[in-house]
Amino acid sequence: MIEHIVLNTNKRIVMNCAKSVNMNYLNYPLTVIEFQCFMGLLLLFGVLRKNKIEISEIWATVNKSIHNVQHATAAMSRDRFKLIMRSLVFDDLSTRNTR
Repeated sequence: MIEHIVLNTNKRIVMNCAKSVNMNYLNYPLTVIEFQCFMGLLLLFGVLRKNKIEISEIWATVNKSIHNVQHATAAMSRDRFKLIMRSLVFDDLSTRNTR
């Protein structure tokens, strides 16, 4: 199941990175371990009630924002987290029309 999500998310990552020249440095495949880390961060943000806070505030290091979560900055970059969030797909895009 996780491998299926990672495979389809990787297809979307390639599509999203192709649209923007600035995102080429993020264009590398999502791994199962990185996906599990991403899901763990989502769970952590929920437990800490950070679900309504801007993502940039969670990763903020300047002025020691009260919303900063050091586990997030240690786990992955803010831009990579946002790309995965934007690209997350649970089904195969190529078969949507036939369903």
